Amino acid sequence: MQAGESEMFYFYDLPLGRFDSLEPANSSAVFDLPQSTADANTLINAFKSRNLEPIDLVALSGAHTVGKAQCSSFNNRFSEDADFARRLAANCSSDPNRLQDLDVETPIVLDNQYFKNLMEGKGVFTSDQVLISDGRTDWAVKGLAENKYWFYSQFRDSLVKLSQYQPGGNVGEIRRNSCFAPNGRSIPATAGDEGVAASA
Repeated sequence: MQAGESEMFYFYDLPLGRFDSLEPANSSAVFDLPQSTADANTLINAFKSRNLEPIDLVALSGAHTVGKAQCSSFNNRFSEDADFARRLAANCSSDPNRLQDLDVETPIVLDNQYFKNLMEGKGVFTSDQVLISDGRTDWAVKGLAENKYWFYSQFRDSLVKLSQYQPGGNVGEIRRNSCFAPNGRSIPATAGDEGVAASA
């Protein structure tokens, strides 16, 4: 990944001592996360329930400055009367499983272009584009679009804040040796790259 081209990549510490679950999340917990079709109220309330403010929502959404999505995750936008939505629909018409860059301008650089895209109506997900149309978040989109260094520092701060959220109390264990195996167990020999991708 060429996100290393970003100026953001300097080291910073994440607090240690987070408790990791001993079992995978159940499906109800996974689907409790905001979907790509979510409106601003849903997003803000979901983040608030995790002790995160609207500025954290906007900054962390900036992770969409890299990455891709399948057409099926934003096909609800195809009926919109907007040039960008029509462009998305046209790109997906030949292959509904194709991958679309989430940042249509600088897709392999972690920068603040994502926020500039939102101001131009070029957010791929509904959950991206609504951030510029709601008074509780539009100020943050505009500010982060204008100041890349604020994005870098706010993304760092919001990521640290997110890492400190511990749902349901201290359930599980603090991993001593590996993120991929509970304490006392060895990492499966078949983990390899697939194990990294699955864990991520």
